[in-house]
Amino acid sequence: MNRPFLFFMFGAAAALAGWPVPAEAGMPSILLSEIAEIRLKNISFFLALLLLVTFAVYRLWNFFRKDFPNLPVLSFKKSLGLVLLWGLAFHLVLGMITGTRELMTPKAWEKEGLTYKIKKSIEKDSDGGDILMASLRREKLNTLRNALWAYAQKHNGRFPNDWNTRDIPQEYWQVFNGSDLRFQYVRGMTADTGSLPLAYEPGVFGEQRYVLLSNGNIERLHIDMIQGLLQQKQS
Repeated sequence: MNRPFLFFMFGAAAALAGWPVPAEAGMPSILLSEIAEIRLKNISFFLALLLLVTFAVYRLWNFFRKDFPNLPVLSFKKSLGLVLLWGLAFHLVLGMITGTRELMTPKAWEKEGLTYKIKKSIEKDSDGGDILMASLRREKLNTLRNALWAYAQKHNGRFPNDWNTRDIPQEYWQVFNGSDLRFQYVRGMTADTGSLPLAYEPGVFGEQRYVLLSNGNIERLHIDMIQGLLQQKQS
């Protein structure tokens, strides 16, 4: 009897050992806890599947050696090592994919059984918006604020007359949505005077928009309130 067949029979015996069978009255039996029984079943299934795949690789490899004699002889032990090596490689790749997915979409996945699925309810802020998206929108406006205040320090507190000034990079004026849309800019303002809108998000963000005020604060206001403040400036 060859060794591959012995290994295969050992795997089958291990699988049968983990399969529960009813015990007759008066027969001694070893009782396992529910968790231990589940784990033993999983281990037995894994060993049986591993040896089955190894046996298939072993037979297929040596079958192809008939047509490709240059292939080296592959023993059952080497087949087992090859299957384990490929299994570890696949596990590493899947782990890297999972890590990349979590980095690109943080807190958007939750474990459900043996797999991960997108959360049905993503954390929301008081206005019902996505907290992560709101934070990114606010950070984009904060970058513009730093650039505008740096410009004002060099020009006696005055902001630029237009958004296409060379002193501020064009990408600072772009909103956070991956497009070429820009913040709405209000001319004729000076730094740290009043609390009027200096720059605010365009209509694509709905009625609640982030606004940079002339005093340096960033607030989330309704479009009606923004327009009301702009009318106060004109008057």
